[in-house]
Amino acid sequence: MPDNDSTFPWFRWYNEASNDKKIDSICDDLEIDYATVIGAWTLLLSAAACSPIRGSLYVTLQKRYSNAAVTKAMRCNSDLVQKLLQEFIDYGMIEVDENGGYRLTNFLKRQPPSDNSSPRVQKSREKNKYAVTKPLQGRYSNALDKDKDLNKDKENNNHFFVGEFLRISEIPGLGYEYHGKKLCELRDKYGEEKLLEFADWCKQKIFTIEDALKSAKTALPNWKSGIKEPVKPKKVYIDPDGNEVLR
Repeated sequence: MPDNDSTFPWFRWYNEASNDKKIDSICDDLEIDYATVIGAWTLLLSAAACSPIRGSLYVTLQKRYSNAAVTKAMRCNSDLVQKLLQEFIDYGMIEVDENGGYRLTNFLKRQPPSDNSSPRVQKSREKNKYAVTKPLQGRYSNALDKDKDLNKDKENNNHFFVGEFLRISEIPGLGYEYHGKKLCELRDKYGEEKLLEFADWCKQKIFTIEDALKSAKTALPNWKSGIKEPVKPKKVYIDPDGNEVLR
């Protein structure tokens, strides 16, 4: 008999086995008890489940069970085994294949290959293993790369916005590191549309970025989209104590 190294460590057992008409008939034919017949049948199911040709009694893919091996598998004396086998054949529970081996007729129908989850589990484990063993450093690096890309996009957008503000307002260039960031802060607070309308309003009125930033502090809170003349900003002066004073 083969070693039980089957990828199926179990097989289905149906409730109807406790009251099977074919088993009852075999008991009547041989005048033996139900437990003996169902026990022998269960052992054949187990052997067929372990077989390299699932559902048939084979030791290897080429070598079928010998009579002695079948007798051992059923755990009965040889005379009873022969009688039981003939009954199982007569009732269509067992077939004899072209090699003379025994095949349990509806085994694969009643014990579908889909019951074996091992390939799916193995595939899932391999997938998860790859996900885990795929370097955490690599995944962390990917996240950093995405952050870098987002930061780069944001930086590009900021530069574009500042360039548009200067183009529309016709204010000479500025140092982006300070003035440009101040403009972007105002855009984030009041919205790009307001800032670009304010830039248009600054044209021919405001000539330095410093004055534009000061004017924005009073103009933008009262700004209404579509109105080109905001509340005229007061001039900002610094008093002796260093405080900003509007006049």
